[in-house]
Amino acid sequence: MNTTSFFEFQGGNRLLLIIAGGSCAGKTTLASVLSEFAISKNLKPFVLSQDNYFLDFNDVTDLACIDFDIPNAYDNDMLIKNVKSILRGQLTEIPEYDFLSHKRECLRRTDYVPDVLIVEGLFSLYLDELVALSKMKIFIEIDNHAMLSRRVRRDVNERGFTADEIIERHNRFIKPRYQELIYPTRLKADFNLSGKKDFLEQLEIVGSRRLRV
Repeated sequence: MNTTSFFEFQGGNRLLLIIAGGSCAGKTTLASVLSEFAISKNLKPFVLSQDNYFLDFNDVTDLACIDFDIPNAYDNDMLIKNVKSILRGQLTEIPEYDFLSHKRECLRRTDYVPDVLIVEGLFSLYLDELVALSKMKIFIEIDNHAMLSRRVRRDVNERGFTADEIIERHNRFIKPRYQELIYPTRLKADFNLSGKKDFLEQLEIVGSRRLRV
């Protein structure tokens, strides 16, 4: 990315940046790109994934009946509490979620106070209290075919589901929840990016706008 200011950092304030979008749209990838850019500006970034705030489902015998693609599948109160703590400059205990056992395994304490806090997740723009705290909001759009193919690759390799289970979940939960709950939140975003185009190229355009915090 060129040196045009994407973050113009003033007065020692911490910046909260939100990334939302559909399943496997590229939220984690974009968070990594923005983190690297922040580092290049001598800023300390920290990425907080909403996925780590899933509720415990380890005692559920039939996971096929669980809808993971709704806001109530997460401990959003804890997420917002942690975000506020980090923005106050406090070292904060945040959860680590195990997607094979479907439970929070532990809490880990942040070991530094970031300048730029990036929160990424399906419903990060759905939560009005989180939106009110943010200085920049990005939504990544993705089509249904790409969403499904990427989710199959990820969940087979990382989350212990079979391809058939993922396709069933996609048709039953993922696709309708995206259309009903997630896609409408794009209207809250400052910038809408495509999950199928190069993020760096798109951010070159976004980077021409200065952000004062």
